[in-house]
Amino acid sequence: MAVSPPVRDGAKTGPLQRGTNMRSQRRDFLKMVAIGGASFGALASKTAAAEEAQRKRAPRGAAELNKIKSLAFDAYGTLFDVHSVIEAGRAVTGDPQALSTLWRQKQLEYTWLRSLMGRYEDFWIVTENALRFALMRLDIHPSETQIRDLMGAYLSLACFPEVKTALGRLAGRPLAILSNGSPRMLE
Repeated sequence: MAVSPPVRDGAKTGPLQRGTNMRSQRRDFLKMVAIGGASFGALASKTAAAEEAQRKRAPRGAAELNKIKSLAFDAYGTLFDVHSVIEAGRAVTGDPQALSTLWRQKQLEYTWLRSLMGRYEDFWIVTENALRFALMRLDIHPSETQIRDLMGAYLSLACFPEVKTALGRLAGRPLAILSNGSPRMLE
């Protein structure tokens, strides 16, 4: 049975990019809020026509945003940049991007598989298991102290640049984080 690849921006994407569209939409929402609800299409060009389109769309966007009663955000990949661990990865490998990418991929895969099997595991444990897999697969041999340091980096992930402004603009509305992260990871 053939499965059609997902469509993003009118173009088909490969199977490795399946989650990209939703993740991009969540980040785009935060960017939109951070800039005051203006249309991204209008921001892309500073022509008179684009500026006029922005003026027409912004009030509607602001009015629609005001209808929202509360918001819940995914922590990882929407608010927090999971790849901000790359700096910590430099201590154990010359290719910290590869480590971060494989670590995150395995973290998600392990979460999905355990969920499908009905075998819940604390996300902190899943994160460490994914890290250890990535290290083994990439033939990286850190000390236990270096592994603890990498795990510690996950406790202080950087926010994406637009998050602070966007959440500030949403002040007064009930906001929440919906996450599979354990409380320790989200404090």
